[in-house]
Amino acid sequence: MPVTVLKRKHSLKGKNLFPLLKKVKETRSVDRGLARLATQQRTEDMDSADLKRAFRELTGERAEEFLEMAGKPENEPSLRMLLHFTILEANKSGQTGQTLATSETTVHLESIDERLAYLDSVAQGSKHIRRKNNLRETFTNFLTMLPEKKTLDNASPEDVKRFLVWKDGSGKTKIHDLDCKFLGQNVDKNCNCPVRMASASVVNIVQELVDVFHKQGRGRVFNDFKCQGNPAASSAVKLYLKCIKEEQAKSHVLPKQAKPIFISKLEAISNYIDNRLQCGGVSLTEVFVLSRDQALFKMQFFAGDRASDIGMTMGQEIKILEDGSGLLVNHTYGKTLRGDGKCNTFVLKKCKNLSICPVEGINRYLRISKSMGVSLAYGYLFRPMSDSGTVLNEALSYSAIYERLREYLSRVGLYDGETPHSFRAGCAVHMLMSKSAESVDDMKQHIGWATDESAKYYSREVLIKDATKTADKLASSLCSDEVESSFHALTKVKDLQN
Repeated sequence: MPVTVLKRKHSLKGKNLFPLLKKVKETRSVDRGLARLATQQRTEDMDSADLKRAFRELTGERAEEFLEMAGKPENEPSLRMLLHFTILEANKSGQTGQTLATSETTVHLESIDERLAYLDSVAQGSKHIRRKNNLRETFTNFLTMLPEKKTLDNASPEDVKRFLVWKDGSGKTKIHDLDCKFLGQNVDKNCNCPVRMASASVVNIVQELVDVFHKQGRGRVFNDFKCQGNPAASSAVKLYLKCIKEEQAKSHVLPKQAKPIFISKLEAISNYIDNRLQCGGVSLTEVFVLSRDQALFKMQFFAGDRASDIGMTMGQEIKILEDGSGLLVNHTYGKTLRGDGKCNTFVLKKCKNLSICPVEGINRYLRISKSMGVSLAYGYLFRPMSDSGTVLNEALSYSAIYERLREYLSRVGLYDGETPHSFRAGCAVHMLMSKSAESVDDMKQHIGWATDESAKYYSREVLIKDATKTADKLASSLCSDEVESSFHALTKVKDLQN
């Protein structure tokens, strides 16, 4: 039996992937006769990394996410089956950009419905939707475990409060007793104080439960007098939230802020990487990773952007300024960039200290990658590597960036609990204290914050600038008795004389 081979220049990029998703969902396995990318390239002999890369090149999508939507495990049999059906669909769909329909006025309802179904499956596969669905399922299961065997249709405010207390068991926030010697310390200590969910996390759960009950047809408000409506919006649940907020405030539980990484630590990491790159015997894999990491860390510090957004930077998003003094970066997709014309545009300029210069760091990364035969002009700029040493055209994840940062700081003996978010905090504080940003608006424009609150939160403006200025003035005024004299003069009054 002849084996199907991918036709020349055929691809599914920009095509409707719902038929492929449906086929993968409905098929349990394909044992033999797998379609191939080329006559001499057996799909059966390809490893996971090669299978994922081939799927990405044919569709522009991530195999892991596609298999998750199809309800299949992420293993080699599933990946081979996925590539098999992808090749078959690509051969049917035609070449990239090719339109097989001949009439512009013909309405193909089947294709339209398939497109809508595919978009719906993508939406349902998003992390936000999956989290809400998981909460709904967890809460529903909790209700069935109650003695009364409740459902979403008859759950009460008391049931919601019980669920929140039950969820407290998965919390990570230490609620120190008022007489505990560790009161006010964010780090976990060896004491017998309880560990609960942070109040902000509980608030988020309640808000999502309101949506769950609303979707169930119970509205968005609760009538306490009639005991009808949305139990998650009841005054009893609101009182519960008020109590836990006050409890955690008394326990000195404060929102955790990322510990800033300043230029000194960025320079220490950069010098360590420089020394490694200059050592003999470093493998090509390590050379690529080292050059990638130094460019990413420098770019994140001077951009102040989220690590996850930096990890999704595309080669096409970076342009060289006309005078050659720096780079222009234009992000159009990220955590808070999801269309509606929103973008985050910033400039990276050359600096005198070449060891931390973001422009030199990126150019160095591009030169090293090019010498290794890896072009970064198109696709993701900061790419991961497979276990076999293959550079993958995928976004570098936050977890990978976190792991690399922690390793470098540990190597130079400077790790103190920093996260990739620490670069963002360090950039904001540095801009404020060095007066690189003359105003909050300048800071917002460079980093891409939409509100003053975000800029002030990360830069600690009130703590560093305003509070210090007021405290200095107050301290210098204590040596003068003018305030007291003025007060008595202004408040010394007499009754009206007849």
